[in-house]
Amino acid sequence: MSTKKRNRSKAEEEGFEPGSWECTVCTFRNRHEAFKCEMCDTRKGTSTRKPRLNQNVVQHHTVVQNFVVQQSLAEKPKRRVGRPTADSPSTSRHSPESTSSGSGVTKSTVISRANNKRVISLRDSLIVRSSAKKHIVTVKGIPACIIEYKKREDDKKLLERRASPKQASLKKDLTA
Repeated sequence: MSTKKRNRSKAEEEGFEPGSWECTVCTFRNRHEAFKCEMCDTRKGTSTRKPRLNQNVVQHHTVVQNFVVQQSLAEKPKRRVGRPTADSPSTSRHSPESTSSGSGVTKSTVISRANNKRVISLRDSLIVRSSAKKHIVTVKGIPACIIEYKKREDDKKLLERRASPKQASLKKDLTA
Protein backbone atom coordinates (compact mmCIF):
# COMPACT_ATOMS: atom_id res chain seq x y z
CA MET A 1 0.00 0.00 0.00
CA SER A 2 2.85 2.37 0.76
CA THR A 3 4.32 1.75 -2.72
CA LYS A 4 1.15 3.11 -4.36
CA LYS A 5 1.43 6.29 -2.34
CA ARG A 6 5.04 6.68 -3.38
CA ASN A 7 4.14 6.23 -7.07
CA ARG A 8 1.44 8.89 -6.85
CA SER A 9 3.72 11.37 -5.21
CA LYS A 10 6.37 10.59 -7.84
CA ALA A 11 3.84 11.26 -10.63
CA GLU A 12 2.85 14.53 -8.99
CA GLU A 13 6.49 15.55 -8.76
CA GLU A 14 6.93 14.94 -12.51
CA GLY A 15 4.28 17.59 -13.28
CA PHE A 16 1.24 15.38 -13.92
CA GLU A 17 -2.22 16.28 -12.67
CA PRO A 18 -3.21 14.75 -9.36
CA GLY A 19 -5.43 11.73 -10.00
CA SER A 20 -4.30 11.25 -13.61
CA TRP A 21 -3.82 7.69 -14.75
CA GLU A 22 -1.54 5.95 -17.22
CA CYS A 23 -3.03 3.70 -19.91
CA THR A 24 -1.90 0.08 -19.59
CA VAL A 25 -1.82 -0.37 -23.38
CA CYS A 26 -0.19 2.77 -24.79
CA THR A 27 1.19 4.34 -21.55
CA PHE A 28 -0.45 7.68 -22.34
CA ARG A 29 -1.08 9.86 -19.27
CA ASN A 30 -4.84 10.61 -19.13
CA ARG A 31 -6.82 13.13 -17.08
CA HIS A 32 -8.54 11.84 -13.98
CA GLU A 33 -12.03 12.50 -15.47
CA ALA A 34 -11.37 10.31 -18.52
CA PHE A 35 -13.11 6.94 -18.52
CA LYS A 36 -11.29 5.79 -21.68
CA CYS A 37 -7.76 6.46 -22.86
CA GLU A 38 -7.70 9.51 -25.13
CA MET A 39 -5.16 7.88 -27.47
CA CYS A 40 -6.28 4.27 -27.88
CA ASP A 41 -9.83 4.20 -26.37
CA THR A 42 -8.92 1.46 -23.89
CA ARG A 43 -11.11 1.53 -20.80
CA LYS A 44 -9.62 2.64 -17.51
CA GLY A 45 -8.48 -0.31 -15.41
CA THR A 46 -8.32 -2.78 -18.31
CA SER A 47 -5.55 -5.31 -17.94
CA THR A 48 -3.30 -6.17 -20.86
CA ARG A 49 -3.44 -9.95 -20.55
CA LYS A 50 -4.77 -11.81 -23.56
CA PRO A 51 -8.35 -13.02 -23.23
CA ARG A 52 -9.16 -16.71 -23.42
CA LEU A 53 -10.79 -17.57 -26.72
CA ASN A 54 -13.87 -19.73 -27.02
CA GLN A 55 -13.11 -22.72 -29.26
CA ASN A 56 -16.47 -22.39 -31.06
CA VAL A 57 -15.71 -18.79 -31.96
CA VAL A 58 -12.23 -19.71 -33.20
CA GLN A 59 -13.61 -22.53 -35.34
CA HIS A 60 -16.30 -20.27 -36.83
CA HIS A 61 -13.70 -17.60 -37.58
CA THR A 62 -11.42 -20.05 -39.42
CA VAL A 63 -14.34 -21.35 -41.51
CA VAL A 64 -15.30 -17.81 -42.52
CA GLN A 65 -11.68 -16.92 -43.28
CA ASN A 66 -11.21 -20.00 -45.48
CA PHE A 67 -14.44 -19.21 -47.35
CA VAL A 68 -13.32 -15.64 -48.05
CA VAL A 69 -9.91 -16.81 -49.30
CA GLN A 70 -11.51 -19.39 -51.62
CA GLN A 71 -13.89 -16.77 -53.01
CA SER A 72 -11.09 -14.32 -53.73
CA LEU A 73 -9.04 -17.05 -55.45
CA ALA A 74 -12.05 -17.97 -57.60
CA GLU A 75 -12.51 -14.33 -58.71
CA LYS A 76 -8.87 -13.68 -59.66
CA PRO A 77 -8.82 -15.80 -62.87
CA LYS A 78 -11.94 -13.99 -64.11
CA ARG A 79 -10.13 -10.67 -63.86
CA ARG A 80 -7.03 -11.93 -65.66
CA VAL A 81 -8.94 -13.22 -68.71
CA GLY A 82 -9.40 -9.75 -70.24
CA ARG A 83 -5.94 -8.40 -69.53
CA PRO A 84 -3.69 -7.83 -72.52
CA THR A 85 -0.70 -10.05 -73.08
CA ALA A 86 2.62 -9.19 -74.67
CA ASP A 87 1.20 -10.24 -78.07
CA SER A 88 -1.83 -7.95 -77.91
CA PRO A 89 -1.59 -4.34 -79.10
CA SER A 90 -0.60 -1.70 -76.59
CA THR A 91 -3.36 0.51 -75.24
CA SER A 92 -1.23 2.91 -73.28
CA ARG A 93 -2.32 6.50 -73.59
CA HIS A 94 1.22 7.37 -74.74
CA SER A 95 1.38 4.73 -77.47
CA PRO A 96 0.61 5.51 -81.12
CA GLU A 97 -2.33 3.09 -81.20
CA SER A 98 -4.17 4.94 -78.46
CA THR A 99 -4.09 8.20 -80.42
CA SER A 100 -5.87 6.59 -83.36
CA SER A 101 -9.62 6.74 -83.78
CA GLY A 102 -10.16 4.20 -81.01
CA SER A 103 -9.41 1.00 -82.90
CA GLY A 104 -6.79 -0.02 -80.33
CA VAL A 105 -9.36 -0.43 -77.54
CA THR A 106 -9.42 -3.91 -76.07
CA LYS A 107 -11.77 -5.62 -73.68
CA SER A 108 -9.35 -5.16 -70.81
CA THR A 109 -9.35 -1.36 -71.00
CA VAL A 110 -13.13 -1.29 -71.07
CA ILE A 111 -13.34 -3.61 -68.07
CA SER A 112 -10.71 -1.73 -66.12
CA ARG A 113 -12.45 1.59 -66.83
CA ALA A 114 -15.79 0.12 -65.74
CA ASN A 115 -14.30 -1.29 -62.54
CA ASN A 116 -12.23 1.75 -61.64
CA LYS A 117 -14.61 4.49 -62.85
CA ARG A 118 -11.68 6.84 -62.48
CA VAL A 119 -11.12 9.84 -64.69
CA ILE A 120 -7.51 10.80 -65.28
CA SER A 121 -7.27 14.55 -65.51
CA LEU A 122 -4.25 16.14 -67.14
CA ARG A 123 -2.79 19.47 -66.17
CA ASP A 124 -3.89 22.39 -68.30
CA SER A 125 -0.27 23.26 -68.98
CA LEU A 126 0.15 19.98 -70.92
CA ILE A 127 -2.94 20.01 -73.17
CA VAL A 128 -5.28 22.37 -75.00
CA ARG A 129 -8.73 21.76 -73.51
CA SER A 130 -10.59 23.43 -76.38
CA SER A 131 -9.25 20.83 -78.84
CA ALA A 132 -11.17 17.88 -77.35
CA LYS A 133 -12.25 15.11 -79.72
CA LYS A 134 -14.66 12.64 -78.18
CA HIS A 135 -14.85 9.04 -79.43
CA ILE A 136 -17.41 6.59 -78.06
CA VAL A 137 -16.58 2.94 -78.65
CA THR A 138 -18.90 0.08 -77.69
CA VAL A 139 -17.36 -3.33 -77.06
CA LYS A 140 -19.73 -6.21 -76.22
CA GLY A 141 -22.42 -3.78 -75.09
CA ILE A 142 -20.12 -1.74 -72.83
CA PRO A 143 -19.57 1.84 -74.00
CA ALA A 144 -16.17 3.46 -73.49
CA CYS A 145 -15.60 7.18 -73.97
CA ILE A 146 -12.20 8.30 -75.26
CA ILE A 147 -11.34 11.98 -75.27
CA GLU A 148 -8.29 13.13 -77.23
CA TYR A 149 -6.61 16.49 -76.66
CA LYS A 150 -3.92 18.26 -78.63
CA LYS A 151 -0.59 18.63 -76.89
CA ARG A 152 0.20 22.16 -75.76
CA GLU A 153 3.32 23.54 -77.40
CA ASP A 154 6.28 24.87 -75.45
CA ASP A 155 6.32 28.61 -74.76
CA LYS A 156 9.50 29.06 -76.82
CA LYS A 157 8.00 27.41 -79.91
CA LEU A 158 4.80 29.40 -79.47
CA LEU A 159 6.73 32.69 -79.30
CA GLU A 160 8.73 31.75 -82.42
CA ARG A 161 5.55 31.01 -84.37
CA ARG A 162 3.94 34.26 -83.29
CA ALA A 163 7.07 36.24 -84.14
CA SER A 164 7.74 34.56 -87.51
CA PRO A 165 4.77 36.09 -89.45
CA LYS A 166 5.70 39.58 -88.21
CA GLN A 167 9.32 39.10 -89.17
CA ALA A 168 8.31 37.87 -92.63
CA SER A 169 6.18 40.98 -93.22
CA LEU A 170 9.04 43.21 -92.01
CA LYS A 171 11.44 41.52 -94.42
CA LYS A 172 9.00 42.10 -97.30
CA ASP A 173 8.75 45.79 -96.39
CA LEU A 174 12.54 46.16 -96.24
CA THR A 175 13.09 44.51 -99.63
CA ALA A 176 10.44 46.62 -101.38
